[in-house]
Amino acid sequence: MRDTLVVGTAGHIDHGKTSLVKHLTGIDADRLADEKRRGITIELGFAYLRLNDQQLISFVDVPGHERFVKSMLAGAMGMDVVMLVVAADEGFKPQTYEHLNILSHLNVKKGIVVITKCDLVTKEDIEYKKAEIHDILQDTFMAGAPIVEYSIKDDNCKRALVETLESYMIDIDTEVTHTSSRLSVDRVFSMKGHGTVVTGTLIEGKIRVGEIIKHYPSNRDIRVKGIQVHGENVEEASFGQRVALNLAVDKEYIERGDVLSSSDQMRKTQIVDVRLKTDVDIDAPIKHWQRLRLYHGTREILCRIAIKDQKSIGENEELIVQLRLESPLFCKINDPIIIRNFSPVITLGGGRIVNTLAKKHALSDADSSVDEEVLKILENIDQPFEIKDEIYHSLPFTMEQCMNAFERLIQNGELLRMSENSYATVKWWLMVENQFMTILMEFHKDNALRSGMDRETLRSKLNHILKFNTISKGDYGEIISKLVDEKKIEITGQLVKDPNHKVQYSVREKNIMDRQIQQVTKNDLKPTAINELIIQNDPKKLQEELLYHLINSEILVKISEEAVLSKNAYSKCRKSLLDHFEKHEFLAVAEFRDLLDISRKASVEILEHFDRENLTKRIENTRILIK
Repeated sequence: MRDTLVVGTAGHIDHGKTSLVKHLTGIDADRLADEKRRGITIELGFAYLRLNDQQLISFVDVPGHERFVKSMLAGAMGMDVVMLVVAADEGFKPQTYEHLNILSHLNVKKGIVVITKCDLVTKEDIEYKKAEIHDILQDTFMAGAPIVEYSIKDDNCKRALVETLESYMIDIDTEVTHTSSRLSVDRVFSMKGHGTVVTGTLIEGKIRVGEIIKHYPSNRDIRVKGIQVHGENVEEASFGQRVALNLAVDKEYIERGDVLSSSDQMRKTQIVDVRLKTDVDIDAPIKHWQRLRLYHGTREILCRIAIKDQKSIGENEELIVQLRLESPLFCKINDPIIIRNFSPVITLGGGRIVNTLAKKHALSDADSSVDEEVLKILENIDQPFEIKDEIYHSLPFTMEQCMNAFERLIQNGELLRMSENSYATVKWWLMVENQFMTILMEFHKDNALRSGMDRETLRSKLNHILKFNTISKGDYGEIISKLVDEKKIEITGQLVKDPNHKVQYSVREKNIMDRQIQQVTKNDLKPTAINELIIQNDPKKLQEELLYHLINSEILVKISEEAVLSKNAYSKCRKSLLDHFEKHEFLAVAEFRDLLDISRKASVEILEHFDRENLTKRIENTRILIK
């Protein structure tokens, strides 16, 4: 059962909508002096009827005059039920039909017909009007809707209508699709002592006092200082309620049509694909590239319509079209929209958004599966991700639907598990894998004598290419592991190499390396200075490259910036050190010198290497084993 029911009025000018709301609630929804003077509603009016301590009915009184249909559209966003008001002495009029069409496009599912001014006509006239209304509504969403007779001079009418509205509080779906909130601003004003206040219908989620919410289009964080629901201060407002938010921001930064949300995932768009249904009585076909007015939430945006393979759309047609917007829009899939002609301003049709981030000339399938829409959202992340509810907030599906789609995408191979809690799309992975392997192949091509590329150097080059979607060390480790598992790379220490890469040596290169190895081997346990291995007979750069190739290949071991040992000699030094610590707690330099029968200088050089490797730790003039 709903705690709040949002009920909107619709119908022709002067059919008694505002008087009806005032009679039901005791609140005059005409809030502007000009409205009272002219006797018509220009802006949205709001009133409420409290049924008990927990439940209330919130009324949105919308303008009926054609000039003010834009305000009517703003009020319709978030309605649960519409009261279609028809005067008993006039019946259906032009704006009655137009309001009915608009409401059908905005997915308002429940309706009540209220025949007002029943005290001005005979009983026979009322019965005739009921039959006429029944026929008119036969093929609309209001077919079979209750028809209630009303006179503001008869309180029995009020009781009957309130009882009918109460029944809808049980019938209306109470499911909360997502946890994030969304409100389209329909009014902005300042209150002395409070600051900026905005109003609107909370169409998703909840908002709490003290919460930080996002303002679109500025993407600014704004703190909610206070919340009122129909004049009463509350700590929290829930979806379906008409709310006033006191915000910690200057009034100049917010205007009607802006969106407030607890989600930071909303993205602006200027191209949307729409499933459009045209009205049955449009004066002329809608032509390709015709300039139109788009209404979404409380925003009006000028746009052009792109019709694939068609020059025009006639009346009562339904198809996917693309709207190229002249200013940014923040929206979600399945949001309802209305389109009206640019001039003269008449309603042409409406529908729902099927793609919020459309590409030019690539119209979407309106019946895209949940899997496809979830995949689009995940592909937009453009990096590995952990699954959080916030990812799906821009989708019009339940969390259960989104999670089921996520599991199917894994099973179908569209998503990859990078680690226990991390996933990536195949699209992202193929892009990163291609860039990774390209960098590695180019390195091998330019450095034929090196067995591999430093892994952190490779990550730096990869991030330079990706720019705005750089890869963290954690994600990079997962990429390395996956490529190793797939046998596309090999890892040796800190080096990455292509398994198919083989170093080919010329006779000259082999002779230089043999000389270097022989000299280091000849020195046995005595470290060999690197500069001793670079001689005059051969190019210095070539000798250095070959020496570091031997080091990277672990044929030689670099124990300092100036010296190397052979792999065999290094192993002997390490074994002697560990053998000593099996019997002793401490090792002095002199003891290590005597163990290896080398100079004190060489002993210090080797021990300092073990210190840097965290094998030993120096304490005053001795070493201890730390691992």
